[in-house]
Amino acid sequence: MYDLDAFDYNKVLDIVAQNCVSEVSMKRMSDTEPSCTGKDLDEMYSKLAEVKKAIENGLLPVLKKIHDTRPLVERAKIKNNHLSVKEIGFISENIVYFGTQKKLFSDGEAATLFRVIKKVRVPHIVTEKIDSAIDKKKTVRDDATPELFELNRKLKETRREIEKTMEGYLTSPETGRFIRDKHVTIKDDRYVIPIKHNFKGRIPGIIHAQSGSGETLFLEPFSITEKNNEIKLLQKQKENEIRKILIAVTETIGKNAGELNHILDVLVEIDVILAKHLFMKEYRCCIPQFSADRQIVLRGARHPLLKEDVVPVDFEMKSPISGVVITGPNTGGKSVSLKTIGLFVMLAQSGFPVPADEMVTFLFDSVFADIGDEGSIEQSLSTFSGHIKNIREIVDGADKNSLVLIDELGAGTDPVEGGAIGTAILDYLVSRSIPVVVTTHFSIVKMYALTSERITVASVQFNPATCRPTYKLVMGI
Repeated sequence: MYDLDAFDYNKVLDIVAQNCVSEVSMKRMSDTEPSCTGKDLDEMYSKLAEVKKAIENGLLPVLKKIHDTRPLVERAKIKNNHLSVKEIGFISENIVYFGTQKKLFSDGEAATLFRVIKKVRVPHIVTEKIDSAIDKKKTVRDDATPELFELNRKLKETRREIEKTMEGYLTSPETGRFIRDKHVTIKDDRYVIPIKHNFKGRIPGIIHAQSGSGETLFLEPFSITEKNNEIKLLQKQKENEIRKILIAVTETIGKNAGELNHILDVLVEIDVILAKHLFMKEYRCCIPQFSADRQIVLRGARHPLLKEDVVPVDFEMKSPISGVVITGPNTGGKSVSLKTIGLFVMLAQSGFPVPADEMVTFLFDSVFADIGDEGSIEQSLSTFSGHIKNIREIVDGADKNSLVLIDELGAGTDPVEGGAIGTAILDYLVSRSIPVVVTTHFSIVKMYALTSERITVASVQFNPATCRPTYKLVMGI
């Protein structure tokens, strides 16, 4: 269990996701949640570190839009169904882009990532099938099949015959004077000539339409009706042949669904890694280190949602310490420090670099949080009730592999009662070796922490000269 909302986790992911070049990558990143699997995280950070080094050594990433072809591939499995030419083009573009990325990372600078890329089997039969059917303009090739080639030949020949006949009407002294414009046009897929309305009936044929003013009539002469009908028939046959071609290509795509989805997954992974690298560069991030000991160490941690004049957080909780109490004035930065700790732990366990000079953390199975303000006097009862409800869930669910973060421990009720409750909760968690960080302004909680060998006190500084907080967290009194 990880309380993501309490620490603006998704807002930070959205910042990183803006560096992705494709929506499918943005969505994949936005769906990322913390993991407690060290092996997966080690691999994620190895890939990121290697790509960072490769770019520093001169590698120029290729950024190109990735198409979310997974729904298309699923549709391709349906018998006698076919994708559109545009959709087939998307699949082709992904395959080509994958080849570009494979070549880019083949020089050994990003070995971990390249091992993943090498495992992908590119279905060349799909590429061959697409290339034989669709040209670079994303249209079905005229010679995709012998049948289609012959149909296209007949269509061109029939059109030439019609155009020759129509040209005779336009240039003939006998009929030319009836014509409004000296050009052939097409209405409802049939060749027609524009004639002046007052010459209606002078050329035998069928009126298919008229202009908005009614001055021009669009006439199909009887002499080309048979040829027009022939074109309609040939076009229908061509549509059927193209459908057969697209069904054949689609069937090949469906048979290679696994490989095509694998290509998509790797392309998305590369896009996500490059997005993380851009975030890492812009926010001066480090790659977190994981420890087998239950500890959290932050040096120069900067909350990414704070835009200007960010005061870095230095924090340390190491054995035998399993609890930290943060004290200080209201609006002095206690809550920001607490949220920074929680956010960075979850980012680290999600495979993201963190905006800090250094981070060392235990791999927590869960992160429990109770974050909020004290509320107004009118809201105090509901605030305290909600606070106690959250605390109960924490007490019932947390263990020594959890991290517990509580803002304003015991707040929302009488200070004496709140301090006593806060002290009892803190003692319960620490006595069970559950890592816990709390903020408080209750003296009784602070005094209890000072007497415990397993709890340390941190405070946010206050400048007596200016009577303003400095927002700097200092470990110890």
